Amino acid sequence: MPLLTFSPAPSNETLLFFRRVADVLLSLALLVVLSPLLALIALAIRATSSGPVLYRQTRCGLNGRPFTFLKFRSMYPAPRC
Repeated sequence: MPLLTFSPAPSNETLLFFRRVADVLLSLALLVVLSPLLALIALAIRATSSGPVLYRQTRCGLNGRPFTFLKFRSMYPAPRC
C-alpha cells in the first residue's frame, strides 16, 4: 500500500485560475484574522531575546526553484559552559 502518491495538476486552466484565486483569498482572510496573534508572538520574541523576529532560509521548491522560507525564530542560544 503506497503511503505517498503523485498526481498531475489539472490541465483545465480555468479550474487552476479559480483554485489560485480561492487560495489567495483564503490566505488573506486567515492573515487578517490571525494578525493580532502573530503580532503578539513577534512582540514576545522581541521582548525575550535579541536578534531578528523572523528566521529566513532558502529552500528548494517545485522543479528545484528556490524560495525564501520565513518563520518565527523559536530557538535560543545554548548556555555556555
